[in-house]
Amino acid sequence: MKNRMSVRDLAKEADLGIDEALLQLWEIGIGSVTRPSDVLVGNDLKSALRVFGIPTRRQVVSSEYWQERLRLTREELEELLARYGIDYSQNTHRLPKGAPARLIAETRRRKKAKALPNIAEELQENGQKPARGIASNVTMPQGLTALVAPAPVKRQFWQTIGHERVLVQREMETSIAELRIVKT
Repeated sequence: MKNRMSVRDLAKEADLGIDEALLQLWEIGIGSVTRPSDVLVGNDLKSALRVFGIPTRRQVVSSEYWQERLRLTREELEELLARYGIDYSQNTHRLPKGAPARLIAETRRRKKAKALPNIAEELQENGQKPARGIASNVTMPQGLTALVAPAPVKRQFWQTIGHERVLVQREMETSIAELRIVKT
């Protein structure tokens, strides 16, 4: 995490609107911010991070934080990091370099997977069979129960801009001779 963050960055990190973020900041007594570009530092930033549920720098490198956030045991966390090529077999509480970025990406991936239901399962629950060639892991937004065909593509036509001229293909010798005549 940074030593300074704007209200806009805080709102984005917390998945909130800017107005909602400003209201929450004012409620906890941080009245010095009035615009999205205003910056928070020091204790104001720590308070804002705590209120918005954004991890601090110390938490991001802590294995306990990620075990709690991803609901994993220590062994499962080690396996997850091993899949990303990160060795975490030591008995330390601090994650190695590069691990927090991978775990943040994993959190986002899990959040997306949780938000999108599996369409093949949804079709089977409704007594329908998924179309041939549809993988079982293809996901669609909740509420869609059938595959939606893509919109038809409009046929495009060339539009001639300027004067239209007829192009004639000539033999190579003739065109070279014409070029010499034109140049002189």
